[in-house]
Amino acid sequence: MTPDLNSPRPQRVPAVDVWQADDGFAVVADVPGATAESVKLSAERGTLVLYAEAARATYKRSFQLPDGVDPDAITAKLDRGQLEIFLPRVPSVRSRQIRVVSA
Repeated sequence: MTPDLNSPRPQRVPAVDVWQADDGFAVVADVPGATAESVKLSAERGTLVLYAEAARATYKRSFQLPDGVDPDAITAKLDRGQLEIFLPRVPSVRSRQIRVVSA
């Protein structure tokens, strides 16, 4: 979906929350009124780009992907105006516990 430059809808930067976990990062973006069909996410050259259309506004925001994120495994879910994006770490970058045994 390409932005409609002739649209009377204002373009907004959605508010986001970001969390870091051992297995990746979670991003929650507020895109009220958007549908799953109107949301476009792309990951190119270390950047995640979010674009969404709603009846009263369009939303656009980009994020630099952290090192160690697997761009091919990014997932997203839209629920009541909140877009939840999960950015998983590449398995070799995840921290893990190492078991120590007695000699």
